[in-house]
Amino acid sequence: MKKNDKTIIIVGIIILILTSVGIYFWIPESSVADAEIEDFYEVCGSINSFDTGIKVSDANPFFALITTPIAVNYDEDGMQNVIPLYVSNFADPSKSIVRVETEQIQIEPSLIIQANDDVKEKSLEIALSYWDESEGVLLIEDSVNGYNLGVVAVPLASYLSIPVIVTDEISEDVIDVLEDLGVKKSFICGNLSGYESSLFFNNVDEIVNVSIDLVEQKFGKVNYLTISNPLDVLEPEVLETTTLDLMDGTVGSFCITPTNFLNLLPSKRKPALTNYHLFNIPNDYKYCKIKIDATHDPGENVGDTGGKLSPQLLGPNGIQAFLFTFGGIPERDESGNIIKDKIYWETIVYDQGGEEWGISVGSKLLTSKSTD
Repeated sequence: MKKNDKTIIIVGIIILILTSVGIYFWIPESSVADAEIEDFYEVCGSINSFDTGIKVSDANPFFALITTPIAVNYDEDGMQNVIPLYVSNFADPSKSIVRVETEQIQIEPSLIIQANDDVKEKSLEIALSYWDESEGVLLIEDSVNGYNLGVVAVPLASYLSIPVIVTDEISEDVIDVLEDLGVKKSFICGNLSGYESSLFFNNVDEIVNVSIDLVEQKFGKVNYLTISNPLDVLEPEVLETTTLDLMDGTVGSFCITPTNFLNLLPSKRKPALTNYHLFNIPNDYKYCKIKIDATHDPGENVGDTGGKLSPQLLGPNGIQAFLFTFGGIPERDESGNIIKDKIYWETIVYDQGGEEWGISVGSKLLTSKSTD
């Protein structure tokens, strides 16, 4: 055998080896068909479990997106299921998050996503853990453009109860999860190749139009859609904080009952039926946040009688806001009886610098003549 023949044989063997390796590692590209929103009308994923609450780190904005269809979803009949979703800075949580989680809703989260969790791995894990099957999926590119589209498209995942997966490509591990769930249709946000029958979104207007079509088909007439992007929020600078202890005291009951009728007549010996407190908004304030934190220490079982404290915000030109502790989050004892009835409320007013505002406090009690 000549030297050149040996060289040709060796080169041929190398080519065969490289070809074999290429065949072994080659992932066939799946054919992708174009879909229309009508193809998704009958899609409804099967969620197998519901958490008590969800808490995700604000370190990655995609964390909130991949958990939204677990927090809010709809069944085939359009019935809504909702659990709290807290988006928090775990090291330094905001006062509003702490208040909602520990004082108002008081529901411990059972699903927690930490700041250092990988969003792709977590989205795949959630899809497999919470869905038995899903004919549809929302695939979002892990990029700024993907997020800007995905944050608008995520309500579609809630309406259809389908998982949200964030990835930089339709890789083999993503395909494995989609095949396991039985996905046949996909929404695509960002520069992704798509999967099976895909509806690609190129801009926000396309998503809004599709959302209107889907909502009308699922729920009927749509009067308006509200869309917001958490990344658009600008944290305001707090110039000054003033706290007024206006609620401390006793007020009489304004409930008309045979036992309380005489108590409605004015008298210096009885607590006033309504206490009024006035305050001025500083002249140079363009915006002002007003908070009302009312706590009612009832002398009767308000859970049975329906008694309540009634704060009222009074603004100039007849501006009023009525509040009732009956709609607040109460504190209960071990037997379930209400021991403190309370409500927290806040609002923003603007262009009210120099104006006088007020708070009035009254109560309606069935068996007591006054309350603190």
